[in-house]
Amino acid sequence: MTKTPAQNRNPSLRVRLLVGAALWVSMALAIAGFGLQALFENFVQGQMVSRLSVILDHIAANIDIDTDGQVTLLSRPANPLFQRPLSGLYWQVEYGNKVILRSRSLWDEQMDLPYSASPLDGSIQVEYAGGPGQSKILAVTRFITLPETHRLFRIVAGTDERSLERLFTRFCRIITIALGLLAIGITAAVWGQITFGLAPFRHLRQSLADIRSGKNNTLEGRWPIEVVPLVEDLNALLLHHDKMVRNARTHAGNLAHALKTPLAVIMNESDRLGKQGQHQAARLLKQQTEAMQRHIEHHLARARAQTSTKTRSLRTAPEPSIERLCRTMRHLHKTDIKVNLDEHCPSFCGNQETLEEIIGNLLDNACKWSRGQVIVQAGSNVDGELSISVDDDGPGIPDSHIDAALHRGHRLDESKPGSGLGLSIADDLARTAGGSLHLGRSTILGGLMAHVILPASTATCPQQTERAYSAVEPAEAASSLSRIK
Repeated sequence: MTKTPAQNRNPSLRVRLLVGAALWVSMALAIAGFGLQALFENFVQGQMVSRLSVILDHIAANIDIDTDGQVTLLSRPANPLFQRPLSGLYWQVEYGNKVILRSRSLWDEQMDLPYSASPLDGSIQVEYAGGPGQSKILAVTRFITLPETHRLFRIVAGTDERSLERLFTRFCRIITIALGLLAIGITAAVWGQITFGLAPFRHLRQSLADIRSGKNNTLEGRWPIEVVPLVEDLNALLLHHDKMVRNARTHAGNLAHALKTPLAVIMNESDRLGKQGQHQAARLLKQQTEAMQRHIEHHLARARAQTSTKTRSLRTAPEPSIERLCRTMRHLHKTDIKVNLDEHCPSFCGNQETLEEIIGNLLDNACKWSRGQVIVQAGSNVDGELSISVDDDGPGIPDSHIDAALHRGHRLDESKPGSGLGLSIADDLARTAGGSLHLGRSTILGGLMAHVILPASTATCPQQTERAYSAVEPAEAASSLSRIK
């Protein structure tokens, strides 16, 4: 089905909901990611400060002054990193802005911190200092005073921030991957939720397709509360449209019956004028009356087709109609008619009256021009549509006159009886029903081939084999031709 420009421009409701959900999920996860990173950074820094504080406590508990007045440590921190040069974990003891003790990991360097007055209550201060190789050090400091000397010492323990940065980078990579996978999972879940939530609309679309194909007349089934008002409004619209269609058909029929008597009176008047010698006036009156009758027949046939195909509420198996019309035409025209039907001939998506008017007009035209033989074939084409062809062994129609043959009321040969509307009405009805009519040279009998394609419903005809019809009941013939003649 060809999409309209509006359909091409507007995104689907599913895409809108998915894009909106994806944006909100992405924003929420991004905020959560930054928050987790900040929390992790604070947590790691706090843990490192706690570890360094334990080192400060150990050094403060083991600092001593020997008999020579030298500051020593009774027990150094046992962490092996303090013994490896430039390991990233350091400590030092300062007195008077001078380093007097340091860890082996500092080698011959020191942690540079500004020497400022600090509280003497033993509290820990967190500072950033320069370290070996121009590294940045996260340091904790404490000022202590030995009771026996009253000398003020500053103890510093620190760690290289690059180790913390590596840990933080690794955590960010892990959390980014995890949140990315979570975003994909949530988006997939949202897609499933949207698909599940929009399922009633797929059901609604299928129900409308069933109405169009003729399975149902209204929307049926159980619907969510939110969709019930829409379904009720659509059903009310369908019922109102069906009522308008029935009224239109009634008015069309009333119009046809109302015009029969005036037209008959005018035709009788033209005959009376002809008997009185007013041949020119009688001929003109008769021509105009016949033109009026052709127009009425044409528009009434079109109205019947339009009102019967708009709702697509019916389906008609073509086999019974073809059988009946073939028997009727055999009785009227004394023509040998053969019918070939496929085993699974599709049903026509429309009512029986429209189908019989199309086939009847094609058969009537073929029998009028044939030399005695007509073949009717019906089946399904490659697209699954109903395909009906009527071939005759008559003179056919030249390619240059095909368009004229389908023109309303145009008669290629005035010697044959009729109004010249048969092919025109069949073409009009086929197009109104959603199909098409094509004329050409018959490859079977050499005359005219009329090939009509009509929309098919889901039903199929019973299996039927080739047969020839040679007899018909007069009552059935009169009934079948009531709309064609």
